[in-house]
Amino acid sequence: MTDWIWHLRGRVPLDGAEPAEAVLDRIAGLFEAERKPVVVRSEREVVFDDPLGRDFPRSNRSRLVGYDRGRVWIEEGSAARVLRYELRSLHMLLFCLFGAGMAFFVGLVSASLVAGLKAAGLLFAWVYGANILFALLRAPGLIRRAVREAEGKA
Repeated sequence: MTDWIWHLRGRVPLDGAEPAEAVLDRIAGLFEAERKPVVVRSEREVVFDDPLGRDFPRSNRSRLVGYDRGRVWIEEGSAARVLRYELRSLHMLLFCLFGAGMAFFVGLVSASLVAGLKAAGLLFAWVYGANILFALLRAPGLIRRAVREAEGKA
């Protein structure tokens, strides 16, 4: 499946005796602090939905700016509890593909097919790649920190 391009998935072991509610409250607080509106808050999951252009001038200061939808839930197995998360950056991917398409068109018109392909590839790799790399480094740490704070380990 190719959805790894626009999805970030991960897990954080919950080793403390902290109730699931407290951990999810911290996650919901994290999303709200990052200007991601929580649309579902149940006893086992938190979901945000934030289209990319909704509040663009202010939202670009968020450490989760590239993600338009996210879900965090707690799984309880026989051995341990695990907090799982899935963050989606589909809107940013589509925005970057549109930009790459424009770069392709400009390169095609001004030079050649090869120049258009190079311009599109470079623009897409630079804009989407840099944003996703930055998010891959920041988002898991934010979620882990919120969990550790809920468990009283931070």
